[in-house]
Amino acid sequence: MFSTTSIMFLLTGIGFCIGITIYSIYIKYREDIYWSAKFALLPFMILTGGALLFVCLYFDGFYDFIANTNTKYFIYTILGTLLIYASTYVQILQRYNFLIILTVALVITHLQPQDIIIYDSKLPIWCNPIITAVIWTVFAYIWKYLNGVDGIALEVAAIFCIGTMFMLWFGGIPTLLGYQAATILGLLSALFLYNKYPSTIKISSTDCTSIGFLLGSILITSIPEKSWPCITIFALITIGEFVYALSEMLLKWKVSDITSQTAYYQANISGLSPYMIYRHLLRIGTILIIFGCLELYAPNNYSCPTFAGILTLWYLFKLKNWTSSEKSIKEINQDVLQEIKQGLQKIKDSGNKD
Repeated sequence: MFSTTSIMFLLTGIGFCIGITIYSIYIKYREDIYWSAKFALLPFMILTGGALLFVCLYFDGFYDFIANTNTKYFIYTILGTLLIYASTYVQILQRYNFLIILTVALVITHLQPQDIIIYDSKLPIWCNPIITAVIWTVFAYIWKYLNGVDGIALEVAAIFCIGTMFMLWFGGIPTLLGYQAATILGLLSALFLYNKYPSTIKISSTDCTSIGFLLGSILITSIPEKSWPCITIFALITIGEFVYALSEMLLKWKVSDITSQTAYYQANISGLSPYMIYRHLLRIGTILIIFGCLELYAPNNYSCPTFAGILTLWYLFKLKNWTSSEKSIKEINQDVLQEIKQGLQKIKDSGNKD
């Protein structure tokens, strides 16, 4: 368990990050509204990079890592995140956001020892960093689909960081990862004050991928530390919204923007206020944090994540259909089966036309 002194130090650091970010945004943005809209994340990225670099260099936090992790990895991650962020403001590069993230992830993973993460002993050793880079890239990229309503992406990112900090409290992750999550949480919390509905500072979908890449580094680092099931549970809102949106597109047999098919977006356009959506996501986030911490004591790596994933999808379905909350579970299950039947019928009809 974490000591009281360490917890106080952690909370003080979060408070400092919140304060310095609010002050930086205020100084930069009070006169130039256009500049603020175009470079909303610039102070956040600079402060995040500086704070993480300070933590890595000042705090000797590599003593409790299982894997052979060092300061270079965190420096590469910071530089990679800043590079991805910078590329989002070059118009010609915006359409290649996924490829840029993949390239950066491949470079970082290949600069690390190739045997630091081994997925299967039967695979060639050079496959491991490639698989890691793909996982990191997909994880970072799907954060853009949480930007359909102001503040959602930052709230979900904050839940991820809070869960990671609880893992540090229970001794489930290396200390440095907990401090990294605390640093990001403090800066995100300050930015949320400006990005929540109605937002005074908007962030773009490609900005969200930069934040996702930074959070993804925590997930990737947790793999050799054997704590990835817990960290994955904390990210289930993001993963669940992506899976839910793809399922909706498949059932409706209609190709459209993934963001428009997410549960929170559908709930918003059907009349649910952003503040109510914040409350709903906070509830499921709290449950996921509890499940993530319980996973530390689970007999295997899949029981809690599987159950938490099913629960998340169920909750997202309830969020989207918030207007029919008075229905019984049996009635809702019948609605789900009916949607599946309609989707399968559309697929069958489409195949017959071909």
